[in-house]
Amino acid sequence: MSEAATPPGWGRRHAVLAMCFLAMFIAYTDRVNISVASVAMREQFGWTQTVKGLVLSSFFVGYMLFMEVSGWLATRYGGKRVLAISVAWWSAFTVLTPWAASLSIAALVAARIGPGLGEAAVTPATFELFRRWVPESERSRAVTRFLSGIPLGQIVGFMFTGWLDQPVRMADILLCVWRDRFHLDGDLAGASQ
Repeated sequence: MSEAATPPGWGRRHAVLAMCFLAMFIAYTDRVNISVASVAMREQFGWTQTVKGLVLSSFFVGYMLFMEVSGWLATRYGGKRVLAISVAWWSAFTVLTPWAASLSIAALVAARIGPGLGEAAVTPATFELFRRWVPESERSRAVTRFLSGIPLGQIVGFMFTGWLDQPVRMADILLCVWRDRFHLDGDLAGASQ
């Protein structure tokens, strides 16, 4: 892509960067989500620390298994397609998390491997998009802006999921809304497509 082909100001590459940033931002709010929710889930379901650790680490099983594969897929089929499918994939599994938790530990572990598979594609797909859309002279700034979605997603995730986890008192019944954060996060990711 030549410098002359890219218009000054806001171009398509900036829209690509914004969408990739949003994917990374939402991915990291999702990762924070389960960490905060696991406290209430452990209490509700009577988990041991070991079970809680199994649930939390299951995400990374999917992540590690699919990282290299998603890079190959992004190169073969294009970052746009792979990123769109991965966001839809992890959104669906994020929304399924509360339901899976109510079924069994095995169902929850499987439901948490799913987002790991989807989120593994965010970085490889984005780098493939940047290779096509961002001029070499702007790539380091684009990568920096993209990666800033990690700490920003964590900050916002911790702020809002902690707030959502506050018990609500209604007619003297203590109601815990940890399930809502998964629906919110999954819906947000799905809406960004």
